[in-house]
Amino acid sequence: MTVLLLLLASAALSGMVLILLSNLLAFPGLRESNSSGIVASVSVLVPARNEAAVIGSAVRGL
Repeated sequence: MTVLLLLLASAALSGMVLILLSNLLAFPGLRESNSSGIVASVSVLVPARNEAAVIGSAVRGL
C-alpha cells in the first residue's frame, strides 16, 4: 500500500514538473515596453455582494 502511494505521488509530481516546464517554454516572461511615455489604462473588477455599508472604504483601500 505504501509503495502504491509513493508511486502515485511521484507520478503526480512528475506531471506537475512537466506542466511547469512546458509553461515556461510556451509562455515567455514579460518584455520591456518600447512605448514612448504612453500609459495604458487598466480596469479592476472587485466582486462584492451585500457590501453597501463598506464598499466605499474597500475600494479606497485598493
